[in-house]
Amino acid sequence: AIEMLNNLLKAMKQHIEHTTWMDEDTRKASAGKMEAIKTFTGYPDDFSAENLDAYYAD
Repeated sequence: AIEMLNNLLKAMKQHIEHTTWMDEDTRKASAGKMEAIKTFTGYPDDFSAENLDAYYAD
């Protein structure tokens, strides 16, 4: 999942770099925003059947 997100961000950055309707300042600002994106994938390390059972136990 992380690789897929990284590929998506890379493709979007390339798209922004080659777009013709943005001026250079706008492209730079967009690239900066792309760099600022934080990705979170997966689940916590303590995400197990036992921990879920304990969490949702009555």
